[in-house]
Amino acid sequence: MFVKSVLMTGLCCMFALVPSSAPGAGTSYATSLCGVVCVVDPEKSARADQSVRYKDGSIYFSCQAALERYRKNPAQFEAFANHQLVATKQYKQLTCPLSGEDLDEDSVQITVAGVDVVVLCEDCGKELATETRDYQIKMVFDAVAFEYGKFYANRAKQVDVVSKPGRPFWRSLRPWTIFSFRLNRNR
Repeated sequence: MFVKSVLMTGLCCMFALVPSSAPGAGTSYATSLCGVVCVVDPEKSARADQSVRYKDGSIYFSCQAALERYRKNPAQFEAFANHQLVATKQYKQLTCPLSGEDLDEDSVQITVAGVDVVVLCEDCGKELATETRDYQIKMVFDAVAFEYGKFYANRAKQVDVVSKPGRPFWRSLRPWTIFSFRLNRNR
């Protein structure tokens, strides 16, 4: 009995120390800021401690001054904020952001300021490639294009027992939960 309680205490302490970026631990997605630039000042790198909630994610800034500048006029930086949501993999694309049509086998993948985006036709991709960075971002990530592209929040898959009919409930449990259940059952 004593061994079981010590073992369970150890397991609980071990899982309490798991970082919050682990799948299923408080956040619905993990965000990497490696190579991500500030929404307001693209010459500087984004920092995790300078962020604000935006849509169903977070956007990041290089400093407090950039964050305050964004707060004064968020509409001015909307395309850049949407771009950063996709760059940090918080959002994914479903359709062409230029036309709103479903993607097919003729669709072309292009890179817009470090982010891979798929457009419906090769001509659109070639035309965008000749433009400046800011123009590309505005064309692909402004409010209308973001809606056309049907960008959606990229949430980590969390098991929902109710929505998976026919699946035994124990399949949705973490291995340590099953282990804990077995220990408590043997009392």
